[in-house]
Order: sequence, then C-alpha cells, then structure tokens
Amino acid sequence: MTESPHILVLGIGNLWRGDDAAGRHAARRLAERISSHNVAVREVEGEGAAVMEALEGFDAAILVDAVESGASPGTVHCWDVSTESMNAKFLRCSTHNFSVHDAVEMARALGKLPPRVIVFGIEGKTFSPGQGMAVEVETSMDSLVSRVLEQIHTLTGETRHA
Repeated sequence: MTESPHILVLGIGNLWRGDDAAGRHAARRLAERISSHNVAVREVEGEGAAVMEALEGFDAAILVDAVESGASPGTVHCWDVSTESMNAKFLRCSTHNFSVHDAVEMARALGKLPPRVIVFGIEGKTFSPGQGMAVEVETSMDSLVSRVLEQIHTLTGETRHA
C-alpha cells in the first residue's frame, strides 16, 4: 500500500506566454528528479480557483510561478506564506483576474490553506503571447529547481514529524 502524498509542488503558468511558463517548466524538471511517494508534482495554468483546488488535502505546498517585481530577469524569490501574506505586486503578471496571490489568501480565509506554503517566484522578462522563455530565466532554472529540492527536503522532515 502506498502512502498518499503530503507535499504538493505546483508549477503555475501559461505555456504560451513567454516567461509565464517558467513555473510549469520547473515542475517538469522537478518531476524527473523526485522519487518520493510523499511528494506530488502538478501543473496548472494559473487560474486562482484551480490553484485553490490543487492545494486541498496536503500538509505542505510549494508553488512555483513567474513574477514581475522589477528585479533582474532570472532572479529567484522565495516567500514563506504559511502565516503571512506576500505582497500582491510580485504576482501581478498573472494572465487571470483571480491571481495566485488571491488564491492563497482566499484559501487562507476559508481555512483550506495547508499549514506550510512556500512560494518560489522567478523574475520574468517577457510575458507576450507566442514567445519562449528569456535566456535569463532559462539560465536560472537550475538554481530554482535546486532551491525547490532543498525546500522539499526540509518539508519532508517537517511533515514526517507532524
């Protein structure tokens, strides 16, 4: 009998809008490297309702998405939003009206947010339809994946002792 996953890694983004696809590309790389049955790797387009639905039933979640804060393209940001809201401006590049930030805050208000939620954002450069990822974003992808893997290791220890 296999144990159900405790940790969700959720890659978020639109594959057809340049750097907005970074979260989903990171999730695909992570899926190739994660062998634990305690970790589920999934992807969503970025619609807030889909993000909220994906969070249900997990002890911890790691969200990976492109951000647009004014930092250099490829910069990797990390926020622990388990107990405090992140600044909505970082996720303003959402192609949907109900953003990832909104989804996290709505899940928190409804009592459906996992106890631990970490958001990784990779600074995008272009979000135009039909564009590929910028070189700076692609170059930072290995660093992003490594940081997420480190966080998974930390969370695996936490959920095992919960």
